[in-house]
Amino acid sequence: MVQAHLQSGLVYPHLKMDDRIVDPQRESSARAYIALSRYTVELTEIAHQSLGREVAGNRDVLIALTLSWKGPLTLSDLREATGSPRVSVSRALKRLEAAGLASRGRDSRDGRSFAVSLTPNGRRRVAALLSRLADYYVSAEPLLKEAFDLLDVGPADDASRTTEVVGISAAIAEAGAAWVSAADQALTPLGVRDFAGRFTLALIHVYGTARPTQIAGELRLSPSGTSAVLGRLEGAGLITRRHDLTPGDRRVVVVELTPLGQQAAHMQLDLFAAHAEALAAALWPTVRSAPNLSR
Repeated sequence: MVQAHLQSGLVYPHLKMDDRIVDPQRESSARAYIALSRYTVELTEIAHQSLGREVAGNRDVLIALTLSWKGPLTLSDLREATGSPRVSVSRALKRLEAAGLASRGRDSRDGRSFAVSLTPNGRRRVAALLSRLADYYVSAEPLLKEAFDLLDVGPADDASRTTEVVGISAAIAEAGAAWVSAADQALTPLGVRDFAGRFTLALIHVYGTARPTQIAGELRLSPSGTSAVLGRLEGAGLITRRHDLTPGDRRVVVVELTPLGQQAAHMQLDLFAAHAEALAAALWPTVRSAPNLSR
């Protein structure tokens, strides 16, 4: 599946960019967003398979990686190390603890405080995650380079950045969590509440129309899962499903954006452009140092 995403960035190469996209800067941003979303789909699947599907959000992965890298940590140290709000850390820890990946105990440095650490199972799972990430960073370089070329960004000149997979991966998770938080805050009021909804809007915006099977292939969802995503977006007035765009076959469903959906897509892409530099800074070390990543 990775290789499919690396063939000129297209899973469906017969699809063409929508002629209605006339803003060159927004078009480049949209194409870069699609490339990085495909990259995210792969990262998410790796995290799901390594840590479990219940604990694979950006914040969960960030905390697990930080504990592997710097733990044990008190709650305040963990919040500071990850740049995460108190409530976000608390929720992520509950998921990690419920999955048997993290636990709390008395801090050996201060018996009055509690410290969080990975369990033996958590350490094994994170080690497996890091091994798979190191391999993926190498194989996915073409996809990242495509996105960086579209965004016209180069590597950050920061000699202090780590070349360890755990540090690089934590930085990626932190930048991703910041982007998701901003996107959720802006788009949730419009009815776009998750990655699948955001990616679907961007796909239809770029290609003009899309079939549910094409969206399912991009999102790695079952037909019923894809139908649920489309149902939420349609209920919010962001898309419409049409049966009249394929001559001679009204059974074929084609999805397109409504005017409100187009506005939401523009808002998302403009917000992405504002976060692109931070995302690129976190991701560039995987390109620059991938052949020599320290595991």
